[in-house]
Amino acid sequence: MKRYPLIDIAKLYCAVLVVLIHALEIPDGHYWGNLFKSSLSSQAVPFFFIASGFFFKKKWDEVQDKKQFTLGYAKLLLAFYMIWVLISSPEIIYQYASKYPDGSLFYIAALVFRRVFLAGYGVFWYLLVAAESSLIIGVLLVKKRKRFLYILAGVGLLLDLVYKNFLART
Repeated sequence: MKRYPLIDIAKLYCAVLVVLIHALEIPDGHYWGNLFKSSLSSQAVPFFFIASGFFFKKKWDEVQDKKQFTLGYAKLLLAFYMIWVLISSPEIIYQYASKYPDGSLFYIAALVFRRVFLAGYGVFWYLLVAAESSLIIGVLLVKKRKRFLYILAGVGLLLDLVYKNFLART
């Protein structure tokens, strides 16, 4: 596979930004620190999605059985995600059982299901979203719906901008 050194450098930079997001504590009112953390650091995960999509498409173009490749890719990501969920499941259950001590077993199970399968658990949400998006992208590419894929990506970007700039601040 062809190497892309600039993408590797950008991945390293973004990995450092992700660490900073989670490890750097900025005091309230520190303009430059908050600007850095909220502006620059928030670009790291979207870059990883873009880079993943770029390499997914490069490999997708090379394979003969595109449907099988897409399913295999999504299954691999879901397998990694589920391994981490299984390792973390005692913690997940404990968190919800502690937060809702009067909740029924069904209620706690529904919360765990929502967290694991719909919202993504902790820092592993990226694997769940990557698996889901690879399936959507694969289906749209197989059905030759590139234009719809571009529209979907544009709408997603607009929704993200609206959320970050208006809804998340309220």
